[in-house]
Amino acid sequence: MKRRVLTFVVSLLVAGFAVPAFAVDFLVGAKTGYFVWQPYFKDMKGSGVEELETGSGVLYGPTLGVILTDDLSFSAVALYGTQSTYWDNENTVKPFGPQTIISTGNFYGEIRRIDLDSAFSYRVSESFKVFLGYKYQYTESTVRGSFLSTDTVSGEDTFQVLNAVIQVPAHGPALGVGYSRTIESNFFISMNLSGLYLFSRHKFAEDQIKTYEVTGAAQIDLQSTNEGATGRTYATQQMGLNAEPAVGMVVGNVVATLGVRFQWVRIRFIDKPMIDTVQFGPTGWMNDYLYGVFVGAMYRL
Repeated sequence: MKRRVLTFVVSLLVAGFAVPAFAVDFLVGAKTGYFVWQPYFKDMKGSGVEELETGSGVLYGPTLGVILTDDLSFSAVALYGTQSTYWDNENTVKPFGPQTIISTGNFYGEIRRIDLDSAFSYRVSESFKVFLGYKYQYTESTVRGSFLSTDTVSGEDTFQVLNAVIQVPAHGPALGVGYSRTIESNFFISMNLSGLYLFSRHKFAEDQIKTYEVTGAAQIDLQSTNEGATGRTYATQQMGLNAEPAVGMVVGNVVATLGVRFQWVRIRFIDKPMIDTVQFGPTGWMNDYLYGVFVGAMYRL
């Protein structure tokens, strides 16, 4: 799926403190970084994808900000990109639906992500500001794998092919505080910290497990298949924290930043999924992490 993402800067805190502010001042630029994703799938015990390894990849996007007054500004930023991972297992004992199996195979995971953050910020002092924002996030996760499994009870061998695609649109408010301090005339440090609450839906766009019977000398009976629950959609909720410490410098009309982003989100199913054999975290909540290093530049028009 190809998507064009227009982004509006989330951290105009930096620009608002780093350059002289006056009414209706516009800044445009870009932001990119290398991010690691530790998925909540790891908390879905018995799903067959809980062994999904941490993925990584580049996220990028344009930025835009508006300084409305000396104290009030609007900002937004969006990041778009793909993160992927590959892993295999050998003679691994794990739950798989109602069974406990010994699995040997290989797997591939990929997530396509769109993050759009926007906020109105109000400066309450020379160094501190508060902001109220809104976040839109879309993820499309694909997990594929093929593996030979042995039922630990019956001893039956089967060859299984997994193909799962999960689409998750999410949106909701954010509330946070920012800090910025000038070190020298052209250098500064900053920190943004916010809390998130998102309404989301999980759509199993494609959820398919095909099972082939292994007979005789490793012959496979292609007539034995098991289809998954394609097309089912469930309401979920997410809440978490987002932190962005950064350092930067101002050269003429250009504001350049180098920083770290850390996002921790907890996810819970509101609608009970029709997957009775899967345990969604010990308390029903699953943890999802995104973290990495980014660089950005903005130009004041």
